[in-house]
Amino acid sequence: MKYNNNSDTRNNPGGELEHEYTYGVPYDEYSVQVERDIISSESYKRLFSHLETKGLILNNRVVELIYEYTKKAVIENAGTRFESLYLIDIDEGKLLGSIDAPEEKKENHIEYTKDFDNVLETVRNRQLRTIAVHNHPDGYPPSLDDISRIVENGYTLALAAGGNGLLYQYFNFENRVFSRETCDFIHSIIRNDIIHGVDPDRAHHIMYKKLNVGYTIIGGKSYGKYGD
Repeated sequence: MKYNNNSDTRNNPGGELEHEYTYGVPYDEYSVQVERDIISSESYKRLFSHLETKGLILNNRVVELIYEYTKKAVIENAGTRFESLYLIDIDEGKLLGSIDAPEEKKENHIEYTKDFDNVLETVRNRQLRTIAVHNHPDGYPPSLDDISRIVENGYTLALAAGGNGLLYQYFNFENRVFSRETCDFIHSIIRNDIIHGVDPDRAHHIMYKKLNVGYTIIGGKSYGKYGD
């Protein structure tokens, strides 16, 4: 994995990022050692004021809640490959459900509990407006499975946070649900590109653009509907 330890963007995640090759952040095994100073910084916190809200107005309480649970997911899983998930009610400004207990967390993926499935059923039945927040220990962009979950679970907004300081917001423009076979196939191509030296961000963009899904690196570059 290629990255530049000397890039200024590691210490200024909200700064101007001119090109996907200039992020200068670690990925994969290098990312699990969380950049705690960045995640706890005021500049990182300010990123949450720049979410694409689809016309919704997020009050300060909700923005603060999103930030706190994002930080919790990243820092509490530092040094591991475990992922945590939090689901927040945008209108009520409260936590609806989570997968973050030690016995619930899995490495490199989220496995829903019965309690969380019940929460999701309530969200769908009542058409609640929600934002889902989870961490990516490897620092990579949202997976195709993550993007499918927007539709399956009725999320209004969705975020993934890397321990490397990158904050991703992702979108499913055509409300598509991708099969497990499709997800595995697409990500095998992405992994192969990365192994052969393609920047991780660029590798995801190439494939996602073909599928008309996308993501934004908050404070940085947008891909899909909100970018190129």
